[in-house]
Amino acid sequence: MRRATRTFLSQRGVPDATIEDAELVVSELVTNAIQHGGGEVRVAISASNGSVQISVTDASATPARPRQVDVDSESGRGLTLVTFIVSCWKVSADGTTVHCALPFSGCAS
Repeated sequence: MRRATRTFLSQRGVPDATIEDAELVVSELVTNAIQHGGGEVRVAISASNGSVQISVTDASATPARPRQVDVDSESGRGLTLVTFIVSCWKVSADGTTVHCALPFSGCAS
């Protein structure tokens, strides 16, 4: 997923720093979808109007939400990490899709 994300966004002139953030966000959201959603996982990425939009859909009926984890915990940080990277994120009403946006400006490096 990381390579496909990088290639897609590079071809659209997205700056490298934003691409790196997008790679991490996609990786975390897909990992969460696989671990907690079960079934098929779909990823949609677009770049327009100075923003990268990412949507990850899974089969879960439970909405995604960040959780507090112990310092020693080896998992559970995915959505918390996403909230620090993206400008905004939301979960669809049915709880199956996480949508987020990463703004960027200027030309690719």
